[in-house]
Amino acid sequence: MYSQVVSSVKWLEDELELNALHNPGSRQGSEKAGASQRTALSAALGGKVEVSAMNTISGVKATYLLAVAFLEIIRFSSEGGILNGDPSSTASRSAFNCVFEYLRSPNLMPAVSQCLTAIVNRAFETAIEWLEDRASQTGAEAEVRESTLSTHACFLIKNLSQRDEHVRDISVNLLTQLRDRFPQILWNSSCLDSLLLSIHNDPPSAVVSDPAYVASVRSLYQKIAREWIIVSLSYAPCTSQGLFQVVRHNSVQQLLLLGRMLQETTKLPWNFSRHPAATGTFFTTMLFGLKFCSCQTQGNLQNFRSGLQLLEDRIYRDQSSRLKVSSDKWVEVARTAFSVDPRIALSMVSRFPASAPLKTQITQLVQTHILEIRSIPEALPYFVTPKAVDENSTLLQQLPHWVPCSITQALEFLTPAYKGHPRVMAYILRVLESYPPGRVTFFMPQLVQALRYDSENASFQELLPLVRERIIDGFNPTARDIFQREFDFFDKVTSISGVLYPLPKDERRAGIRRELEKIELDGDDLYLPTDPERLVRGIQVDSGIPLQSAAKVPIMITFNVVDRDGDHNDVKPQACIFKVGDDCRQDVLALQVISLLKDIFEAVGLNLYLYPYGVLPTGPERGIIEVVPNSRSRSQMGETTDGGLYEIFQQDFGPVGSPSFEAARENFLVSSAGYAVASLLLQPKDRHNGNLLFDSAGRLVHIDFGFILETSPGGNMRFESAHFKLSHEMTQLLDPSGVMKSETWFQFLSLCVKGYLAARRNMNGILSTVLMMLDSGLPCFSRGDPIGNLRKRFRPEMTEREAANYMIRICTDAYNKWTTAGYDLIQYLQQGIEK
Repeated sequence: MYSQVVSSVKWLEDELELNALHNPGSRQGSEKAGASQRTALSAALGGKVEVSAMNTISGVKATYLLAVAFLEIIRFSSEGGILNGDPSSTASRSAFNCVFEYLRSPNLMPAVSQCLTAIVNRAFETAIEWLEDRASQTGAEAEVRESTLSTHACFLIKNLSQRDEHVRDISVNLLTQLRDRFPQILWNSSCLDSLLLSIHNDPPSAVVSDPAYVASVRSLYQKIAREWIIVSLSYAPCTSQGLFQVVRHNSVQQLLLLGRMLQETTKLPWNFSRHPAATGTFFTTMLFGLKFCSCQTQGNLQNFRSGLQLLEDRIYRDQSSRLKVSSDKWVEVARTAFSVDPRIALSMVSRFPASAPLKTQITQLVQTHILEIRSIPEALPYFVTPKAVDENSTLLQQLPHWVPCSITQALEFLTPAYKGHPRVMAYILRVLESYPPGRVTFFMPQLVQALRYDSENASFQELLPLVRERIIDGFNPTARDIFQREFDFFDKVTSISGVLYPLPKDERRAGIRRELEKIELDGDDLYLPTDPERLVRGIQVDSGIPLQSAAKVPIMITFNVVDRDGDHNDVKPQACIFKVGDDCRQDVLALQVISLLKDIFEAVGLNLYLYPYGVLPTGPERGIIEVVPNSRSRSQMGETTDGGLYEIFQQDFGPVGSPSFEAARENFLVSSAGYAVASLLLQPKDRHNGNLLFDSAGRLVHIDFGFILETSPGGNMRFESAHFKLSHEMTQLLDPSGVMKSETWFQFLSLCVKGYLAARRNMNGILSTVLMMLDSGLPCFSRGDPIGNLRKRFRPEMTEREAANYMIRICTDAYNKWTTAGYDLIQYLQQGIEK
């Protein structure tokens, strides 16, 4: 496209000169105009080319070059020089494609080439100005800026392979300037990828065999990569002269190794600072390992592998097995990180929890610079402490000015250790008011429990009716009317369970229908208690089903519902289970943790599936449970086939290897991994096949959390010793090899590890949520040390590598464990639940 533009303009130039030949009288005027155009061109190029150097350029050529200069300057000043090109190729979207195309025109006059080079530099200066003008932007605008920077850098890296040596020299010069002005491209994954791949790849223009040209380009790429890594490491607070010598003089293998290591630090999104020194904290610890790799390769593959293993050991294993980091070094690292961005320093504490000097230094820095970090909620635990409350520290005076923290963090401040300090309580109230009502009501059980510590004069049981009365008194007439009709309607539905209890089992379904026919829907604004966003349009009176239970009669009823903000003509079925005589609060707690894990996985971009279905306790031992749509239990599946899951999946989704079967297997894999992490933390027991659901897409969903944490069936026999259920039929889907060697098994392990590591980073929020329910009387807190053991399952004392290996061992232990099969057999023999 660009060569066509150049050719068409050249044709126009030739046409104008032909006209000048046919009209000699016009030549004198043209020469005057030409002088004027050359002067204007020199000015447009910022004086980079003197007018006297353009004497050989005709007026027409000067006009053309002036137009090109204006075009490219406008192109770079309007959109930063980004073209609407192929979205799959970053480099092709850079407008430098256009600018350098002019330089590739054949047989250019020296003066014209000089002007075109100046145009390239003016375009570059304009791009720099565009980027610098947006240096203070944040959010989406910052992403656009960084994407633009990366696009131009990738193009210049790619352009280093051009045959024209002059073009290569310009590209090197501009790339160096770009790197010096915006050092963050040193850590840009796309730029590093482009640079490192180019070291061994043949240049794209090496169509004709030209060993000298190929060698020259490869040598250039190696030189640039060495400079790139050396400059990157120079920003680290801790450096090693020996390391620099490795980069400068050792083999290409080590160069690629170090480059790839550098690139791996760029994979996660930047949430803190784009300052280059932000990665210094990583390199400070990484360099201890790198020192052991220096001068060990020298082309010896065995030594190279040993160096890699040593590097892995030194970076990732427990600090006791690697070089000790002195207290002074931790202090230096903490100060450097804090000066770049306090959030980095705060993150280091969670990354290196075993370092007491680091935590002490960060605490001092937070308290010293407290006025400067009010916008960072993660700093709260470093000055809002039980000790600060006891001493009524002046630091607590900063709370009215502090940005709201997460609700889970606020929950911790509601515990007795903080003694209801007025400033802390006022801050918590402001935090809750800053969140949408739906998010706050998610933590309603914890907020209710907090009332235990809210008054010295009234007991907890005496407070609850007063709080309820005050809430209802705050309703306006419309809200009070909806409240009354809503509760009356669902009280009538829930009460059906009690009516059925005296009836023989074979008459209960007809009894449900009779009772449902008596209930009228009072208004079109009633909603499902488990999901206020779905409005009830009617009851399917034939849908009532009495469910199996030893002592109670739970019932399942299907409602016709519509989305509150959707199309009210789009009516959908939604089944709910109504229970009487069962405490549903424990299910709520388990599903709160599952919901928190789901949010954590989504926040870090992990493809793990969890389904926290709705559960709402409506009174003492009464509750409503939302039925997982389009699903059936594994026990129900066993009633229609004698085969295992592997055979059932083939019946439902097609033969092994077909797109539909493999999609279902993938769904089963990501959901199994999600529930493996949740099960490790929550320890749900009674995992028989009636409590495992499979939806229409093959996803696994766990239900019924009557036994979690320290409790288990059979008087806490804890027969189910695996941390999560992974029966033989489940491993057949996850591991076709049967010996834990298949690709899908490794994918499952990888997801479990990633999910567990993500959960560990949010340990305190999960612990706070569970801790607030400790005095609730729930069965899961009735024995042992549930909070202490939950904390232990996070393994906070472990490094990330050790925690990853721990999760792998958990998965291996659960693989087809005999106690899992034994419990299924017991449930089949005692309860008739299909195994």
